[in-house]
Amino acid sequence: MTRVSEVFGRIDVLCNNAGIERYRRAEEYTIEDWNSISETNLRGTFLCTKYAYPFLKTTHGCIVNISSVQAFASEPQISAYAASKAGPARANARFMALDFARDGVRVNAVCPGAIRSGMMEPFIKDQPDPEEAVKAIGRTIPLGRVGQPEDIAHAVYFLASPAASYITGAVLVVDGGLLSRLAT
Repeated sequence: MTRVSEVFGRIDVLCNNAGIERYRRAEEYTIEDWNSISETNLRGTFLCTKYAYPFLKTTHGCIVNISSVQAFASEPQISAYAASKAGPARANARFMALDFARDGVRVNAVCPGAIRSGMMEPFIKDQPDPEEAVKAIGRTIPLGRVGQPEDIAHAVYFLASPAASYITGAVLVVDGGLLSRLAT
């Protein structure tokens, strides 16, 4: 973080966006699987925040954690990922928001649903008709499509902008209505 500050002069926004997943039944996860998932998704978010915070404090910056709808409602064979993403969404955004508010640093989370990103690619490439597989996923989402990376970028941009200056400790779900359907 010091190097980033030296090159750019300041840090205004930290977006914790790293994430990995592995689909397995809970008893099939190895200790190595569990460690790599939690180290990347949970510990990585914490460490980036810890080391960026002194710089964000001087700029009254903000932190946006990228989590997942899996933090709220999971599909089978993704328990380690879901557990690791629940922390940045349900705990870090609220608890760190309380800790950092007095210094003017806001902390929020974005929880994407199905997004056509690198995480989706291993599933898609193994399908007989990858584009039809994406369309089939889209048909399960109330808005009728799989999200694009830009959908998440717009949400992060909003939370990092002055338009969100009174928002901290919030979780913004960007999933095309998927959780709304699951909640009924």
